[in-house]
Amino acid sequence: MARLQQRGLAWSGWSRSGSHGTRKVDVLRDALPALPEDLSAVIHLAAHAVPHASFGPREAQENEQLCARVLQHLGSRRVRWVYASSAHVYAPSDVPHHETDRTAPPLLYGHSKLACERLCTTATQLDRRIARLFGSVGPGLPRGLMLTDALEQALGGCNPIRMRGPDGWRDLMAVDDAAEALVRLAVEPTSLPEDDDGLRVVNVASGQARRSSELVATMCAALPRSSAMALAIEWPSGEARPVLASVERCRNHLGFTPTADLGEALHALAHHAYAVHHSP
Repeated sequence: MARLQQRGLAWSGWSRSGSHGTRKVDVLRDALPALPEDLSAVIHLAAHAVPHASFGPREAQENEQLCARVLQHLGSRRVRWVYASSAHVYAPSDVPHHETDRTAPPLLYGHSKLACERLCTTATQLDRRIARLFGSVGPGLPRGLMLTDALEQALGGCNPIRMRGPDGWRDLMAVDDAAEALVRLAVEPTSLPEDDDGLRVVNVASGQARRSSELVATMCAALPRSSAMALAIEWPSGEARPVLASVERCRNHLGFTPTADLGEALHALAHHAYAVHHSP
């Protein structure tokens, strides 16, 4: 929302919590509000967004229902539609993913995101832009992820912190950069190519490979501590499959290159979690 305001654009948003200036709407269950007459674009983020252990068939079905409800609500309007998809739709690979790579999600979460992409193929009146997000970092990151799992352990007094999966290479970016990419997709013309289904698909990522262990260590080092003793972080043996992105389309067709400092985003995440944990 802040990115839209910086551009001087009017916006309205729906969310289940009604936070950050959005209207409190349960998109799955409530009657959806009337749309503005001058609506030009929709960014669809509503989803069970974390592929954690409790993500099951119900969450997957609700992700599809959320997408279907909003598409149906748009009716015959001809607007830009930006769907926030995920790198989890791709088949596992040891090399960076291109947008034309095979989709074969290894997790149910990825299947739900791919099912929503396929729903988008039916809305042929829309200018459909699919953002495959590779992960973002910032205050308020949901539970169940690698970073927030480590934070919960650290704030709970665990030392060492025991990570659930092995170390590996990841592509993460600051949440401010992810927001900027989504806004560009919503408001700017683009030369992104269409696939056979009429979708304009783009990876939203930094294009830089980072070790998970370095990310977790940087974040945990930013936590205020009463003791000078450093946190130890233990990783299971082995090497996780890399999750990396080719970003040529993002740079060449969307004109987007991340500018935010990932280290600052990791620090902001740690300090936000610390403040929430110690709030009255």
